[in-house]
Amino acid sequence: MKYSEYQARIKQFEKDKTYDKDVNFDKHFFVAEQEANHRYIYDRWLDRVYYVFLRIGIFIFAPFLLFFTYRLKIRGRKNLRRKKHEGAIIVTNHAMLLDSLAIKQTVFKKVYYIGASVNNKKGFGGYTIKILGMLPLSNQFSNQKNLDQAVTYFLKQGKPIHIAPEQAMWRGYTKLRPFKNGGFYYAVKNNVPVIPMVELFSKPNAWDRLWGRKFRVTMKVLPKVYPNMDLPNKQRIEDLKIRVRESMRSAMNEFYGVESDVEVLDKNSL
Repeated sequence: MKYSEYQARIKQFEKDKTYDKDVNFDKHFFVAEQEANHRYIYDRWLDRVYYVFLRIGIFIFAPFLLFFTYRLKIRGRKNLRRKKHEGAIIVTNHAMLLDSLAIKQTVFKKVYYIGASVNNKKGFGGYTIKILGMLPLSNQFSNQKNLDQAVTYFLKQGKPIHIAPEQAMWRGYTKLRPFKNGGFYYAVKNNVPVIPMVELFSKPNAWDRLWGRKFRVTMKVLPKVYPNMDLPNKQRIEDLKIRVRESMRSAMNEFYGVESDVEVLDKNSL
């Protein structure tokens, strides 16, 4: 799909206020049908050895790839610090093609990623991205239960788990879209903090355009937000979502100098 066509789809979805719609709905390849009792925890010795080799490759090549693709800058890494063995849910706006790699480079430790079911790929490539931490969603009850158990397992080990609350990726989009509850549900259920990150986009210069860059990216890590466990159960998720969203909105508004929250913009346009 041409970039101009991609942007035209985004504008139409924005006009229709269908902010969670997948721009690439017709461009997903090698998707495998999930079988019942899908395995989410890859901790066999062979899995561990393969991950070590993959991590070495990422350590060597990721900085170069992210620099030449986005001129990536990372800010606020100090906000990643937390108690020993304390897991965390990472949330970001979903606007980069390589955001999972950028998040891994930011955290610099193994990160697990809850992604759409289309991320359940076939063959050795599918096995590889699962070793790297992909946890694909499923409509099957048995797999939903397995995913829930895997999330709890990883968080108890002190691992960070990323989930994009906007759901669909809109490449280069500079506004904050409505959030789903999933990531905040997991944070409340397991009583772990949410670490918000924002993907911030700058215009390319002449040199960037020569290399084919559409924008530059700064990944900014914001302070942790903890669930308020003193609230009634039904209010905890919504309260956490609101506070995280306001943190991300403030950071984006400061960077862009304009209102960046589509919910606010839509309300003001009525």
